[in-house]
Amino acid sequence: MKSYDIDKEKLIVRMHRVQGQLAAVNTMIENDAKCQDVLMQLSAATAALHSLAVIVAREHVNKEIHESVKIGTEGG
Repeated sequence: MKSYDIDKEKLIVRMHRVQGQLAAVNTMIENDAKCQDVLMQLSAATAALHSLAVIVAREHVNKEIHESVKIGTEGG
C-alpha cells in the first residue's frame, strides 16, 4: 500500500509554497524589512505548514483506521 492515498503532488505543491514563504522571510530579514512585515509572513508560513501537517496526520489516521477495519473483517 502506498504511503499517501491523497494526491502526493498536492502535498508537494503545498510544501513548495511553504518553502517560498520561508525564502521570502529570509529575503525580508536580509533587506531589513519591518518586523511587523516579517512577522506577518512568518505567520502565513506557520499556518501553511500547520495545514500541511493536518492533511498528513489526517491521512495517517484514515489509513490506520482502514487497516484496522480490514484486519478486523478478515479475522472475524
